[in-house]
Amino acid sequence: MKNKKPLTKSTMSVKTITSLVILTASIIISGLYAHKLLRDDSDMLVKAIDEIVQSSSSGDWRGSADKMQQMTDQWQRIRRTWSSLIDHQEIDNIDVTLSRLKILIEIRDITSLMPEAAALRKIVGHIPEKESLTIDNIF
Repeated sequence: MKNKKPLTKSTMSVKTITSLVILTASIIISGLYAHKLLRDDSDMLVKAIDEIVQSSSSGDWRGSADKMQQMTDQWQRIRRTWSSLIDHQEIDNIDVTLSRLKILIEIRDITSLMPEAAALRKIVGHIPEKESLTIDNIF
């Protein structure tokens, strides 16, 4: 049986530094992935909101209702992921505004629909900015 070489202070510090580098890299990569995910999902939802506004503006209420249903389905999938990444108040704001938007499409109220769609667009659009890793967000 070979004798194991005792760990010296320098080998322990190399292992510690290596572990810290790996941990730091993992945290940074996870943060970048989460930000990309939020940005991609946000862009998809903003595009869907714009399509709903366009359909409603042209009087295609059936098309608006269909697009609203598609966006609601997308949101239900996205919501599961976002709930672990962002503040739940933001998710609640999106849920409430989506509900209002759906009703406004059902009653065909273009005057009220436009500001609600703009509000939803703003809520969804600012989330990647708010959650990004910047000096302003850290301090």
